[in-house]
Amino acid sequence: MRFQKEENTQIRFEKDGIYIMNSKYQTKEKITDIENEGKQFYKAIHSEEVKETTEIKKFIKKKFVVPLKSYEKEFEEKSLEHTSEPIYMTLGITSGCNYNCKHCGNNSEIVKDTDLKKNEIYKLLDQMVEIKLLKLNFTGGEPTTNPNLVDYIRYVKGRIPRITITTNGSLITEKKTKELKEAGLNMAKISIDGLSKFHNEFRNYECAYEKAINAVKNFQKYGIEVRVQSTLTKYNREDLLKLMEVLSDLGISHQTIVPVCPIGRADKEMMLSKEEYKEFIMQMYKKVIYLLEKGSKTNFQIRPVFGARELFDSLKTTFETLSMKYSCEALKNTMEIQPNGDVVPCSFLSIPIGNVRKNTLSEIWKSDKSDEFRKLFDNNKDNEHCSKCNNSDLCNGGCIANKYYYYNDFKAREPYCFVD
Repeated sequence: MRFQKEENTQIRFEKDGIYIMNSKYQTKEKITDIENEGKQFYKAIHSEEVKETTEIKKFIKKKFVVPLKSYEKEFEEKSLEHTSEPIYMTLGITSGCNYNCKHCGNNSEIVKDTDLKKNEIYKLLDQMVEIKLLKLNFTGGEPTTNPNLVDYIRYVKGRIPRITITTNGSLITEKKTKELKEAGLNMAKISIDGLSKFHNEFRNYECAYEKAINAVKNFQKYGIEVRVQSTLTKYNREDLLKLMEVLSDLGISHQTIVPVCPIGRADKEMMLSKEEYKEFIMQMYKKVIYLLEKGSKTNFQIRPVFGARELFDSLKTTFETLSMKYSCEALKNTMEIQPNGDVVPCSFLSIPIGNVRKNTLSEIWKSDKSDEFRKLFDNNKDNEHCSKCNNSDLCNGGCIANKYYYYNDFKAREPYCFVD
């Protein structure tokens, strides 16, 4: 049998024995036979397998231990539609940015009066700890322009298991990297959209590429995992294929390529046609094969890939690479807080479902407004094209944000879908 400590049981391990008291039932015991009865008790409170001896029956009667909660009970009253609380969250800590990127979905530039204040962010961090959040990503704007970033990371270190940032890398000096490492940063996602010429022009900053690569090296030096996110547009296809080799040589753990969404400063003119998107995926596939043969350890991802089921089957079993199956996690296990406190399903679907100045994170997660959007995500394949498609189980209808901002219609066909 297996047991666990009753929640009101308090224990002291001392030289002369084990002192036990239950504050709720006011039962007490002192175990002096440490070698036998003591070991039985120790195993019981640590859920190890024990026989139902006289001693164990005594511990149960005095409410020191209770039968181990069955595995199935952990899942009782939990929804299949979404997690009981968010598992992952993104928190925008500033609308300010030192770049003026042509594709910025947030129109980030200057700090706004509506930005969350320091005390408000600390209250949010407390809420995240309370709901047992597993991963928190700090973003902006550019999060490293906020002078309190290191303090925020340090505040939740050890209380939120994985802490990450999304950054352009411009301010990641060796000194700043050391501060972030000591504060508790686990991973940094750096935005790089091509080689030097394109990236610098796209970011409207002369040395953006060089600073980003330098940031990669600084993070690696201090043992912080580095991932790169690249935005795919009509103008940087060749650059991204070449960038894959650069990042592979640098030993980046992941590169995720995301097709541009027409939101913020990005527009439809930047988007690839469905034919161009398919062609790029084919070229990327060949590049992955080439890099694998060279011994690359970088995981390359792009999604969704629509009807390319057979193309990636051979890679999937041997190498975590291009994402074959697309599954949107917005409001399933994650949501995002924008710098002004608005809560949105994700960074690409900037439609508020609540504001943290009015409601708690838990209230927003469980709100009717959130449920309305979940129904939209669940019915993402509810259109004439997807209903007739044999591959819709892979792409799940594609990105709902692309549909909305391209057609102003949640039920339209994904603009990047290349399946005839």
